[in-house]
Amino acid sequence: MPNPNLIDDKNSSGLIVDYHPRLEAPKTGNKYYILKADGGWSGNIKPKNSISGLSALPNCVGYVNGRFNEIGGYNECRYPFINNPGTCILDA
Repeated sequence: MPNPNLIDDKNSSGLIVDYHPRLEAPKTGNKYYILKADGGWSGNIKPKNSISGLSALPNCVGYVNGRFNEIGGYNECRYPFINNPGTCILDA
C-alpha cells in the first residue's frame, strides 16, 4: 500500500524527493501521535489537554517524532529516545 504522505516523484537514484505536507492536525486514531500507554507508538510526553483521539504532546519534538516515523511508514516509533524537548538534542 503506498504511503499517502509521499508524492510519487523520484530522483535518478529512485529515492522519493517530495512529500505531502500536513496542514491540519493528525487524524484521530493515528498511532504515531498516541502514547504507548494508550495503545499507540509514541513515547512522547502526555499533555494536560490533548486533541480528541490523540494523546502525545503536539509540541515540536512530539510532532516531529511522530511525523518522521509516519512519513517513513515504520509502524512504530523508530527512535524512541527522541521524545523529550529538554534532552532530545543530547540523546540524538
